[in-house]
Amino acid sequence: MSMHSRLFIALAAILALPALSIAQSDRGVSFEIRGGVNLPTFDIADVADAGPSFGGGINIPLNQNWGIRGGVDAGFHDSDLDEDITITVIHYIAGLEYRYLPPASRWLLAANIGAGALTFDIEDGDSFTYPAINIGGRLGYAVSPMVNLFGSVQGDIAFSDEDEITTDNAWVWPLSFGIEISTR
Repeated sequence: MSMHSRLFIALAAILALPALSIAQSDRGVSFEIRGGVNLPTFDIADVADAGPSFGGGINIPLNQNWGIRGGVDAGFHDSDLDEDITITVIHYIAGLEYRYLPPASRWLLAANIGAGALTFDIEDGDSFTYPAINIGGRLGYAVSPMVNLFGSVQGDIAFSDEDEITTDNAWVWPLSFGIEISTR
């Protein structure tokens, strides 16, 4: 299955999540798009450089503070071993988000934790998918009752195979800015 097919299937599954939840909250289901840079650190930084990324996600409120969060991000990294090769890293992450401020606040301050998978797709080479964990946070400001601009810092750790991508734990940090649009 191609990288684009996996990305499309993951995004479709995440966008279908609202049908699985009936939220009792003052805030509605929200969708976000984001873009920024992914920073590989520790051993994976010896193989891949920082590169641009983009992604999207959904937030389904469970109550005023807690929600289910899911997203797919794609980062594009030049290889340190061969500058003509691009390594595409797809992040599939779902988990919980806690919003510290009430829904009526114009400010957004949130922390999240989750799990999922990271796929390392090496141009003209192999593709490897590993289980991953995530922790992160967002800071944003509502420019209208339904539109929020935000910055996000995430830490994604893939439990990888050292024989395949030179490390047994690949740490990649998506740093992004985005827009969140709520249904309420």
